[in-house]
Amino acid sequence: TIFYEGQEKDRFENFLGALTLSFQPKKDLNLKIINSFFNSSEILRYDILGQYWINLLDNTIGSETANDSILNIGVGTNLQHARNNLSAYVYNISHKGSFYKAEYNLKWGISWQRERIFDHIREWEMIDSAGYSVPNSDDIIAMYHFASSHNKLFSNRFTGFFQTAVNLNTKDADLFVTGGIRFHYWDANEQLLISPRIRITIDPYWQKAVSFHAAAGLYYQPAFYKEMVDPYGQLHANLPAQESIHYLIGATYTFSAWNRPFKFSSELYYKYLSHLVPYKTEDVAIQYLPDFHARGYVAGIEFKINGEFVKDAESWASLSIMKTMEDVYNDYYVNPDKTVVYPGYYRRPTDQLINVGIYFQDYFPNNPDYKVHVTMFYGSRIPFGSPDYKKPSENYEMKAYKRIDIGLSKSIINKQRKSDKLIVKAINDAWVNIEVFNLFGFKNPASYQWIKTVNNQEGIPNLFAVPNYLTGRVVNFRISVEF
Repeated sequence: TIFYEGQEKDRFENFLGALTLSFQPKKDLNLKIINSFFNSSEILRYDILGQYWINLLDNTIGSETANDSILNIGVGTNLQHARNNLSAYVYNISHKGSFYKAEYNLKWGISWQRERIFDHIREWEMIDSAGYSVPNSDDIIAMYHFASSHNKLFSNRFTGFFQTAVNLNTKDADLFVTGGIRFHYWDANEQLLISPRIRITIDPYWQKAVSFHAAAGLYYQPAFYKEMVDPYGQLHANLPAQESIHYLIGATYTFSAWNRPFKFSSELYYKYLSHLVPYKTEDVAIQYLPDFHARGYVAGIEFKINGEFVKDAESWASLSIMKTMEDVYNDYYVNPDKTVVYPGYYRRPTDQLINVGIYFQDYFPNNPDYKVHVTMFYGSRIPFGSPDYKKPSENYEMKAYKRIDIGLSKSIINKQRKSDKLIVKAINDAWVNIEVFNLFGFKNPASYQWIKTVNNQEGIPNLFAVPNYLTGRVVNFRISVEF
């Protein structure tokens, strides 16, 4: 049982402005110059005090004290404090162009971006367990977590790309080939990145409307500021870009059933990942760990079908199967018995093996102005780890995500039913919708509050993960109007 007091006051502000100048010297040639400015300000202020009691419950079936507390095994306090300020100023000037012909087209671009970032971090967390500060020391009062820094990062990025698409017609199929190359240079880590990629689409001249596509490419994700700051506020300015090699094949099949249109699509993909920056999630915040380096992979397959299972009412169903793992370099640890453990590959935070989604629409017979839709989601368990990240391979699992939504829609204005009133005459379509999200009130965890006690006789601390749940049942009312 945890009791909280205190408050959190955060403020996030973003401003974006852009000016685009377009030129068309020739009918098939388009040129653009784009100037843009972006500013982001984040202010975090919180002092949260949590006091907790840890009790052992009676789980004996049929006991008179079933589910009651029979022993108190821990009392403690958790105090979190932060005064953080982040300001980012980003200016960008770029040129983009395109040239179109019937059998091919070209696209290109080049840009320069100036970034100025100021970050002040001052946060700490104190844990008191049964009168002992954690971590416990005979000499000092130590904080469980402390971060303090004044970081500044001024840098320049230079990027560009060139892409061409070619249409090739043969006696058996239409062939579309898109290829390109991108470059990126950032003077913060002095790294030049070159990434080629290609995509091929084949539309064979078959009686059935089937299309095949395949793609491969080398992709980079250069770091932005937050990926370069570790949990203690230290800036790792020379962090290399994350790298991924993609391979993808897929197919699309368009067909008719019950004299109604349908489309089935599927994709199979594999991505090899290197220079990864591991991260952990806490509530909705992502904490990157740039002092660790990892490699990994993503592999999966996706299926989706959509069409009019009920005439004039679009519905769809999807299934995704995915596996993603990573291996942190030099992440060995030593057990109390002095044995050395090398964890190897372990699950990434996004490793969700199965995702299922279904959206089904229907309407009342002989009265299509009333529509009903049902949406169902299922996501299998995803991993989460302890907050200290000393053993990243020791992951736990959240409960599976489940949600069912239902909605009712009523058409109040459409093209067949209009009045002569001026305001109503300008409206093409208008609907009133009422929806119930999470109809059955499933308790889906969003994150976990970690409660830590002093070390036991073997020197091992006890950790308790207390779930924070997503919002339960929600009723939503909406009016949509199309002019």
